[in-house]
Amino acid sequence: GLEAGLSAGLSRGLTLYATYTYSDFQYKSYQTATANFAGNALPGVPRHTAYGELRYVRPGGLFLVAMLRHAGQLYADDANANTSPAY
Repeated sequence: GLEAGLSAGLSRGLTLYATYTYSDFQYKSYQTATANFAGNALPGVPRHTAYGELRYVRPGGLFLVAMLRHAGQLYADDANANTSPAY
């Protein structure tokens, strides 16, 4: 996998945060009595995830945060036959 992050002060009290994660996790070896899942993607882990946040903080402690989160499509089973859509 790979992760990257950014934090930037845009102006006094206003900060931008952003992160991105790329995950390419696969079973090295995984066999049951009925199936071999070696080489399949690990279920429950999206390949792409991203997060962004814009935060404004006033000197008196009042703050406002706007967030955006994305998770890519992921496999819902070891056979990689069923997927859950991106959101």
